[in-house]
Amino acid sequence: MRSFRAFVERQYGQFGVTLSTIHSAKGKEWDHVIVINVTEGAISHIREIQKQNVEEELRLLYVATTRARQHLHLVQAPIRRGTVRYSKLSRFVSDRTFRKLNARD
Repeated sequence: MRSFRAFVERQYGQFGVTLSTIHSAKGKEWDHVIVINVTEGAISHIREIQKQNVEEELRLLYVATTRARQHLHLVQAPIRRGTVRYSKLSRFVSDRTFRKLNARD
């Protein structure tokens, strides 16, 4: 956490970091937002993929990405769930997907 805070302070000249879940970020905004785990299996969650119910997962990512007033960073890195390794970028990360969501608003 200390190195992350130092990175944010160096990068943006701002002090303080707010850690939040996507659910609790609804209705809030920050100048700089970093969304982590934008990896297939995390966003969208493997459980929802298996149920073929990923629409809500897409809405949650949309909420997370629209919290940024100035800068948005999406971080994708391999993750493990038990013995399974997920390493692909989330299926939701494309200009086309976000244009489709914006058209609904």
